[in-house]
Amino acid sequence: MCMPCWRRIGRNLTIRNEREYDQAVERLNHLLGEVGTDEQHPLYGLLDTLGALIQAYEEEHYPMPASSGVDALRWLSFDHMRTSNAY
Repeated sequence: MCMPCWRRIGRNLTIRNEREYDQAVERLNHLLGEVGTDEQHPLYGLLDTLGALIQAYEEEHYPMPASSGVDALRWLSFDHMRTSNAY
């Protein structure tokens, strides 16, 4: 592989810490604004790859806690009451 090429693109496809995670999310949001859901867009592959990298980082560093359906409904009810009482 061409080392100069990898140096240019590798930093955009590596998430090793919070700073790189934040940068990747910012890049993803920018790509979503430009590409949207157009799978024929030339940058769609980059959007898809970056999304997968972010998902992998989140699963490792921000795992979802185990919960039951009852717990989920309890939280949704609480959140609904909290937001409806805010106005």
